[in-house]
Amino acid sequence: MIQSLCPVPQELHIHVPASSTEGCPRMAAIWQCVDSHSSQPSSKERIWEWMAPVPAEAAPAVQIEPLSFAEERGSFAMKTNWKFETSSSGVLVSANSEKSQSTSTYTTDWAIQEFHEQEVDGKQSDYRLIDARHIEVKISEGDRLIRETHHLEKPFPWIQHMEIGLKNFILSSEKEFPFYVVLPNNGEVVPLIAKKMGEEEIPGFGRVVVVETAIHPSSWYSYFPAKLFPNKMCFDPQTGVLRTLVAGGAITEKRTIEFLPATH
Repeated sequence: MIQSLCPVPQELHIHVPASSTEGCPRMAAIWQCVDSHSSQPSSKERIWEWMAPVPAEAAPAVQIEPLSFAEERGSFAMKTNWKFETSSSGVLVSANSEKSQSTSTYTTDWAIQEFHEQEVDGKQSDYRLIDARHIEVKISEGDRLIRETHHLEKPFPWIQHMEIGLKNFILSSEKEFPFYVVLPNNGEVVPLIAKKMGEEEIPGFGRVVVVETAIHPSSWYSYFPAKLFPNKMCFDPQTGVLRTLVAGGAITEKRTIEFLPATH
């Protein structure tokens, strides 16, 4: 039994004080196995290295496959390609299309920290999470300049990308999820609430989780009729990545987004 627990080479020789294995039968068995097969006292460090946990910074970063989405806004259509660079401290997300180029910084648990976008027409947008209750917004477009720090009245997270930002919610058992979003046209920060409406089959995507969003009741925007801000999204239940989105209403431009498989 001891041999199966610890197949240590016979050239190793390690002496471990009994006090270091008191109260831990498995550890005692391992060291008994080591002592009975060893002959080199200097090899003790090799065993400690074998047993020590790997530091977080030494763990290899998880690679995330690129994504592509087809988007239509009114009569304009474009394709956006997403790339992900991962490290032990977070994820750098790049989204590029013929309309704009953007980069965003996320933590390892998919909490956005910064968003930067440069559009081909010269408009530049920069959003930054200062702390859990403040978002700094800068928008520059010609002679128009918006620079403001918004106080978040509710302890809701900030979500900017519907394509990937709701991953944790989709993969959880929660039915509702309140969050803030920065409106790109005027820099206002608006609270929304996402609600899971069940599952359905979509041709080409199979089973998906259906989510509808609405203005959170805490916002003055909620006084507008709900039909003015319709937003229906479908997500892959295994990855939490967006499959389709339909948004727009009587006073907002119609917008659709659809996930493109890797073959496109």
